[in-house]
Amino acid sequence: MSILDNAFSEFLRARRGRLVPEKYGFPPRGRRVSGLRRQEFAELAGLSVEYYTKLEQGRAVHPSAAVVAAIAEALDLDHTERDYLARLLRPDPELDEPPLTLPSEVGQLLSSLGRVIPAFVITPATDVIAWNAVGGTVFHIDPEFAPVNVTERLFRNPLGRKLYGNWEQVAHDQVAWLRYDAVRHPGDRRLHRLVECMIEEDAHFRKFWRLHEVRPRSHGRRVINHADVGVLDMFYTAFPLPADPRLTIVTWSPLQGTETANNLAALAARCENNAITVMLPDSGEVAEGVPTDPIRAISPSLDPALPNSIPDRLRR
Repeated sequence: MSILDNAFSEFLRARRGRLVPEKYGFPPRGRRVSGLRRQEFAELAGLSVEYYTKLEQGRAVHPSAAVVAAIAEALDLDHTERDYLARLLRPDPELDEPPLTLPSEVGQLLSSLGRVIPAFVITPATDVIAWNAVGGTVFHIDPEFAPVNVTERLFRNPLGRKLYGNWEQVAHDQVAWLRYDAVRHPGDRRLHRLVECMIEEDAHFRKFWRLHEVRPRSHGRRVINHADVGVLDMFYTAFPLPADPRLTIVTWSPLQGTETANNLAALAARCENNAITVMLPDSGEVAEGVPTDPIRAISPSLDPALPNSIPDRLRR
């Protein structure tokens, strides 16, 4: 069973439940559940109650573009949410995606950011496959325990809860990113297996997944609680790599002249050099330095067909 089975109808029900009746001229009293009733929403979207009911129940699986547009408008969806809805109805073939490669330019880019700009590269399944020295220091990425999975650490490792000042919001965002990436990468077995395991094993992840939030990785602000230097109040920017848009590079920066900038400089000073760490081809080892050739970024330890759970080493 796919993690996106029934996602279209579930999305409609979840989002209809958030609509405020008074905003649309419907009386707020006498309601057993939150949001608009089906007949009210159907009226708002210009659809018959019978047809909309079939959509929510998964019995009408091929709505026209006009119908989807009317629903999106009635739900007041943003661009990302509309794209998500369209992809659910017209998914890409679930073909195995080709192996990820890390272009040499990525190592040069990470190195060029300097000693005080933490940065790392993640896959759709949130495996960290490359990072600079200060990025490893800030986020406690130990080469001995590589690879690190951001989602696993955030939900299953006590360090993940201690690291962020607003864990609830960070976790919420993480699941919203994963939901959007899941529909954008239907052939990424590692990503889909990760989500399956997290839904099954973690109540917090399951709660956020059921909210049906979708967001792109873009930018924001995070408060990091670092054990050695204290609070790091930083801004992050995430953007896909042109050579392989499946890979995302995330950079972090403080406001200049702030305590965070001083704390970050103190952490950077502890780094012996500005080495870039990447995964070696088809192994669980890591290599330091600026790569000059493309490097395979998937190893046997990340086998997407693991039968029971995510590898123990990814729980670190």
